[in-house]
Amino acid sequence: MKKIIFYFDNKAEKIFKKQVIDGVEKSVISSPQNFIARNEIIARVVSVENNEEIPSFLDAGFSYYNVAEYFPIKLGEGTYFDEYNNVYRALSYGFAVCVDQHLTILSPINITRDKQKVFMTVFPTKFGKTPPVAEVFDILRLKKIITTAKIDEQITEQLGKVTSKGPSRILVAEGRPAVDGYPEYCEPLMDFNKKAGTVKADGSIDYKETGSIVQISAGQEILKRIPEVKPIDGVDVFGDHVPAATLSVNGYRAGENLVSSEFAPEILISSIDGVLKVANKKVSVLKMVVVGGDLDYKTGNIDFNGSVTIKGSVLPGFKIKATGDVFVQESLEDAVIESGGDVKIAGGIVGKEYMKVTCAGNLKAKYILNATVEAGGDIIAEDSIINSNVFSNNDIIIEKNGKLIGGTATAQYCILVKVAGAPSHPLTVLNVGRNLFIERELETVSKDMKLKKEEVKETMRNLQVNFGEGVFKNPKEIIATLIPNKKKRCIELLQQLNAQNAELKELSSKYDEIEEKLVLKKEPSVIAYDKFHPGVVLNIKKNVFKVEKEYSNAKFYDDNEEKRICFTIAPRKKEE
Repeated sequence: MKKIIFYFDNKAEKIFKKQVIDGVEKSVISSPQNFIARNEIIARVVSVENNEEIPSFLDAGFSYYNVAEYFPIKLGEGTYFDEYNNVYRALSYGFAVCVDQHLTILSPINITRDKQKVFMTVFPTKFGKTPPVAEVFDILRLKKIITTAKIDEQITEQLGKVTSKGPSRILVAEGRPAVDGYPEYCEPLMDFNKKAGTVKADGSIDYKETGSIVQISAGQEILKRIPEVKPIDGVDVFGDHVPAATLSVNGYRAGENLVSSEFAPEILISSIDGVLKVANKKVSVLKMVVVGGDLDYKTGNIDFNGSVTIKGSVLPGFKIKATGDVFVQESLEDAVIESGGDVKIAGGIVGKEYMKVTCAGNLKAKYILNATVEAGGDIIAEDSIINSNVFSNNDIIIEKNGKLIGGTATAQYCILVKVAGAPSHPLTVLNVGRNLFIERELETVSKDMKLKKEEVKETMRNLQVNFGEGVFKNPKEIIATLIPNKKKRCIELLQQLNAQNAELKELSSKYDEIEEKLVLKKEPSVIAYDKFHPGVVLNIKKNVFKVEKEYSNAKFYDDNEEKRICFTIAPRKKEE
C-alpha cells in the first residue's frame, strides 16, 4: 500500500494561529516544524506492507515526520518534484502546508498596508538553517519587490540574531514614503479667545466685561510664522510612484500692520498701537475699533487707546472708553461714553439712570433726552435737548426744530436755539460765561487749601499749648530754655509748620493760575430765534434773569455798564 511521509505538520494550514496565553489572545507559530529551507525534502511517497516499515524509508537526518494515506499530490507555489530521488522539495525558504491536496510553501513575506515596508518571518528549520541574504533577495524579486544594496547589511545583521526561541520579524525592504507638505501659516503668541465675563471682587461675573477688544502695543509679539513645506513624492516597495499631498492647516494668516521682528524674522509684531482683529483666521492690528452691529453682550464694554465706531446702537448698561473719537451709527441708550476726541451719535442719546457722555472734543447727536453730557468743544443737537444736564466748554447749538426744554444747559460762550422752554413752563436753566472744567479745578484746589489750613491751625495749636505764645514771636529764645526732649519736639513742630505754610502758599499760587484761565475770549449770550417761554432761568456770568413772559427772536447778554442781563433782537446767524 502507498503512504505519504510529510516532514512537517500536515495539519497546519497557516504560519500563525490564535492562542490564549494567560487570558490574552495572541498570535503564535502554528508549527515550528513547517519552516523549510530551499531544496529541503518536504514529502515522499512510499510503498509499504505495513506502518512498521515506514522508518526504514525516512530520509537521512529527519526525525520529525507525519504519515498520511496516499492521495495524488498537486504541486503548489514554491514546491517541485525531484524525479531522480522521487521526493517533493521546496523551491525556497518558507512555511510548508498541504491544503486540499496542494503541497505549498507559504511565503513568510508580509507587506504593510501602505506598501512602504516589507517584513519577513524567520524561524530556523529543523536543521537550524535560515535563508541567506541572496535567497531573501530572490524571494523579494519573485514578488517584484525592489531591493537596495543599502538594506543588505541590515538583513545580514538581523538574520544573525535569529534564534529558535521564537520567530523573528525582520525588515527586508522599504520604500521611500511621500512627505506631505503644507502652506505657510502662523501660530498665535497670545490668547485670541474672548472671555465669557470678568469675575468681580464679590465673586459675581460681569458679563459686559468680555475682553472682546484686545489692545495691542507697537512692537508686541502677535504671531509666529511657520514656513511652507513643499510636498515630496515617494516610491513604494514595488517601485510605484506615491504622490504627496499639500495638507490644509488650521493656522492663522498675517493681515494688516504685522511685520517681522528685527531680532527674529519668524516672529510677527505689531507696527502700530491699535486693536486686534481676527476674522476668517486673518489676524490684523487696526487703528480703530469697528463693531459691525450693536454694542451688547456679544462684544462687551470697550476700553481702547484709539477711536471706536459702532455700526449699530450702544445698548443699555454698556460702556465705551476711548482716547480717540467715538462714532455710533444708530442710538445711544442709557450707556456711558468717555472720549478723548469727538463723539458723533447718528441717532439720539436717550437716558434713564446712567446715561452720561463726556468728550474732549465736539459732540453731535440727533437729539439728547434725559442725559448728562459734557464736551470740551461744541454740543450740537439736530433736533432737541430735553430734560438733560449738558455742558459745553464752547457753544451749545440746536439746529432744525431747535428745542431746549427742561434740565440745565451750560456753555462757556453761547447757547443758540429756536425755542427755550415750553408752554407748560418747565424749569429750564441756561448758563453761559462759565467753564465747569476750570470751576471743578478751582473747587478741588479750594478743598485742598481748606484741609491744609486746618493742618496749619492744628500745628499752631500744639505749639501754643506746649510752648506758649512766645514760640511764635521769638522761637530761638524759647528753644534755648527747653530740655532736650522738648527742644526736639518744638523744632519738629516748627519745621512741620514751615512745610505746611509752604504747601499752602503753593496751593494759593495754583488757585490764582487756574483763575486766570477764566478770562472769556468773547462775550457770552443766549439766543432763541423763535421764542423764550416763561420758566426759563438765565445765568450770564454772575447775573441772573428769570423769564416771566414770552420773548420772541431775542438775544440775552450781560451789560457790563448796567451790571445786569439785557436783551436785544437776535442776529440771524451764530456770532463769531
